[in-house]
Amino acid sequence: MCFNHTRREVIGAAILASAALGPAMVRLANAQTGPLRVTHFGGPYTVLKDLIAAPFQQAGLGTVDYQVETSVSALTKLQASQARPPFDVLMMARPVAMRAAASGLLAELDMSALSRAKETVKGAVMPGNAGMSFMLDSIDIMHRAEIKQPVDSWKDIVRDEFKGRIALPAANLSSVQYLLAGIARALGSDEKDDKAINEAFGMLRGIKDGVRVFYSDPVQATQLIERGDISIAPQYGLRIANLVKTNPAVVRPKLKEGVSATPYDLCLAKNSANGPLAHKYIDFVISQPIQEALVRNLLATPVRGDVAIPEELKKFALASSDLFFPDEAYLADRQKDWLARWQREIQS
Repeated sequence: MCFNHTRREVIGAAILASAALGPAMVRLANAQTGPLRVTHFGGPYTVLKDLIAAPFQQAGLGTVDYQVETSVSALTKLQASQARPPFDVLMMARPVAMRAAASGLLAELDMSALSRAKETVKGAVMPGNAGMSFMLDSIDIMHRAEIKQPVDSWKDIVRDEFKGRIALPAANLSSVQYLLAGIARALGSDEKDDKAINEAFGMLRGIKDGVRVFYSDPVQATQLIERGDISIAPQYGLRIANLVKTNPAVVRPKLKEGVSATPYDLCLAKNSANGPLAHKYIDFVISQPIQEALVRNLLATPVRGDVAIPEELKKFALASSDLFFPDEAYLADRQKDWLARWQREIQS
């Protein structure tokens, strides 16, 4: 993808949006020492440097230093250094963010400093103001185009024809939980039904010997399916969208049960010395021009109701009507047990 033209547009629009913060806010942001340390997931998210960091700095709000971390790796590093956190703002999948909040690792956001929070969709703000969603991703399925029998359900992932040519997420990825939630819905229930979850585990145990790889980095799954080394894999929706946009050998099927929404939250590390600047960053990211840039460049589902998906991108970017929203509090509560069970029963 080419971002040069979009970057110029975003920088100009973002400067106008940031002006709404007012001179006092800008002076407060500039008073911080050092860059704001922010995590992202790598891969397609490297464009955040152009889409967010560049216009944020151009607007005179401060500088951003991005560091690549998964939700779980960021949480692990935060746990190991709570007094002097290695990050200021963490990009986290909501179940992991809720786990971090329950462990006392996150600072409560000051909603009075987030002027645009009231403009976001219902559910964008985490319970207890522990984080703010800045985009909606999903957990979906991708497969090679040469597959003859249509894939239209989460249950199709365990078909015999995929033996030796399927990749599944490793236990360090929160996508495991959303995969289980999808299969539970294909079984006519949901993630809160222990019977359905047990059946989902049983179905996946039945194919464990035919799994080509348990990928600990989503980039690996993308590389494998591009090379034709695997035929099918669950994957983050944004990564699938950006892949199928340029590679006709890979398909994103329409699943009759829908796909699981995965809010990506921006959370403030407890004991961060850059709290005021962090709030400026989060408020900037949920502004209309930045949300529009995230849709156009990452094919994300926006967290603002006034940001529409352009017609030419609707076959890649999902609307909220294509998503189902699992019980995030329940997922957070079950995360540790489910991931340990995944490691023990499926991945080992």
